[in-house]
Amino acid sequence: MSPLAIVALFFDICTSATYPENITVTLNVPNVASSMACSELRLLHFETNAWTSNINAPPIYNAGMQVCKISPTVISLSPFAVVQFAPLAANVSVGGRISASNGNGIRNVIVSLTESDGNTRTVRTGAFGYYRFDEVEVGETYIISVRAKRFTFAQSSQVLNVSEDSANVDFVAQE
Repeated sequence: MSPLAIVALFFDICTSATYPENITVTLNVPNVASSMACSELRLLHFETNAWTSNINAPPIYNAGMQVCKISPTVISLSPFAVVQFAPLAANVSVGGRISASNGNGIRNVIVSLTESDGNTRTVRTGAFGYYRFDEVEVGETYIISVRAKRFTFAQSSQVLNVSEDSANVDFVAQE
């Protein structure tokens, strides 16, 4: 399972009341578009100075009213938060263009993407000098380097901290 990030806070109910017996709290989350969206909702409960998600109350979707109902049984009414979880940023693509000083793309240049653990992937540029690496992990630092038989580069490598798709990691050959 991939890591998750909170993408929306729906409710934040705060009280310090406690009860000697279990009580059921019902939260109706309005404007939920589908049962899939409802199933992505989680109820968090602030217990002993930390948010926990150990409440075993699956959400129930009412399609006619577009409402997601969550009804946990708890012993305290310390803060609750209904949140929607979503996967963290998916892997991205990194690419660019290798060109001569006159702007023409250079084909068959070897481009390498080296990860921090030393693992290296290589691709060759196409007819117009473009290259691309898919499935590049976000949040990592990579070294992109180029090699060509007939060309040299003033800057033959670049360090890249990946946070999103990038299509402009370009290199220009020297005359």
